[in-house]
Amino acid sequence: MKNCDGKPKNFTISIPIGLLSVISCENGLHSIKFQHFDANYNHEVKVLDENPTIPLAELENYLQKYFLKMPLTNLEDFICWSKVCKRGSFSESVLKKLLKIRFSEKITYKNLALLSGNANSQRAVGSVMRKNPICLVIPCHRVVNANNKIGNYTGGVEIKKWLLEFEKLE
Repeated sequence: MKNCDGKPKNFTISIPIGLLSVISCENGLHSIKFQHFDANYNHEVKVLDENPTIPLAELENYLQKYFLKMPLTNLEDFICWSKVCKRGSFSESVLKKLLKIRFSEKITYKNLALLSGNANSQRAVGSVMRKNPICLVIPCHRVVNANNKIGNYTGGVEIKKWLLEFEKLE
């Protein structure tokens, strides 16, 4: 993970459930946050700004596949990790393990802590989830409580419920 020296730009992406605010440079994604949520928004996935970066174009393609429930590619190489977390940190370990949790799968805070090398750090995992700057791509919405209750979500519990329901296999 090298330090990012790219100039970040702000973008907006329309998705079927609202708008995403994205910060990206030519080297990768810095941040993806829900700007607006509406379960009935029903717009196509589309970058609403001109001159998108290559990582942003990759994100647009990823989101199109996500909302069509098609197989997803891992966007790990399109993330500016130096803007997301410290190299070698517990946060990096947690977020990179979380990238491997596939569409429709869920994992508990405890199991994610275990996968990340510290079985007793569920609360620390929760803290990493709260600070996750790359929602949807680093799927913190798939992390649930031990009793399978959905728990909290940075974007709001309503969004997390919608995403988990959407990802259920029929």
